[in-house]
Amino acid sequence: APSPVAGASELPVDPVRQPKEYLARKLRDAMRSMDPRQALEILRETRVEARRRLDYQEGSRFLEQLRSQAELLAKQFIPGLLEQAQGAAAEGKEALMKTRLDAALEFVEYAPGWKDRVVEAYGKAKDTLDLIARYGLPDEKTGLPAPTPGAPSAPTATEGNRAP
Repeated sequence: APSPVAGASELPVDPVRQPKEYLARKLRDAMRSMDPRQALEILRETRVEARRRLDYQEGSRFLEQLRSQAELLAKQFIPGLLEQAQGAAAEGKEALMKTRLDAALEFVEYAPGWKDRVVEAYGKAKDTLDLIARYGLPDEKTGLPAPTPGAPSAPTATEGNRAP
């Protein structure tokens, strides 16, 4: 049976009468989120709510707390987002790649040290998409680009990367 104390802690909080508690719960929800896009959405909402519901001094303290918590989330989510973006690019899924990189870039606001890695990942993913656009998706058996009608032939493994 669930503990009556545990249930009592989850009673609804009135955002007007208890703004600090309300915002603390929203921040807690962001930290518990397993989905980076959902966490970002909660962080965005919480930041707006803090500015609206708290006075300047309390709001500044809360936003500093939010920033440090969001930095932890960024360190948790950015590596996976970059990996997913590269995987999507390798499959030729530009829209999925873009959403993953956009989320990683939004997390960079909280963890600026990741900016160079996100920009580098964007460049690699874009290069991958450009290669796929030029030569087609790779053949699963050989790993080499599958020939597509009208596309220039891809270099073979024996040709290597020779300069013209």
